[in-house]
Order: sequence, then structure tokens, then C-alpha cells
Amino acid sequence: MKNYRSASSYNSISPTAGFLTKQKSAFFWNWLDAAGDFVAKVGTGVLAFLLDSSEIKIVEKTDKNGVLTWEVWDRVKGDRSTFSSEAEVRAWLDERYNL
Repeated sequence: MKNYRSASSYNSISPTAGFLTKQKSAFFWNWLDAAGDFVAKVGTGVLAFLLDSSEIKIVEKTDKNGVLTWEVWDRVKGDRSTFSSEAEVRAWLDERYNL
């Protein structure tokens, strides 16, 4: 979590911001910082999606009982499958893409 500034740290930021009280000024700058963080995260997500949208995504997951599963997501075809072994994933890939 990002540490935002206190109201007292904004005293010397802008001489034209005198119409804002310290509390309002801190709220405004903290809101602006948070909005910037949000835009950066959204932009990063969109960029990642666009750059590798044709790649198959394989995620290895372990549930609370320690059972290992593999989730395969083909982004081009929109298919999502779950397998209980790596051999099943390899067989699916071989069948799907004739590897």
C-alpha cells in the first residue's frame, strides 16, 4: 500500500493553492496520487493483455487440501480447461496444436 502524504507536507507545494485548507489540500493531492496509481495499473494490465493476448496461459494451482491442478487458458479460442496432471496438459497441447 502506498504511503500518502500528511496535510502538513503540502504547505510549500504551490503558492496558488492557498484557497485550499491543509485538510482539503491533502485530500486533493492524495486523491490525485491514488488516481495516478489506478491509471498506471489499468494501463499496465491493458498493455500486458495486448502484448501477449495470443499466448496460451498455463497456471499451476494448489487448493487448500494440497491437490495440484493445472488451468489452461487459450486466449485466442476463449477455451479454459483444468487438468489434474502435467501429462494431461501435454496431451491436450499435442492434440490441440499437433505438436
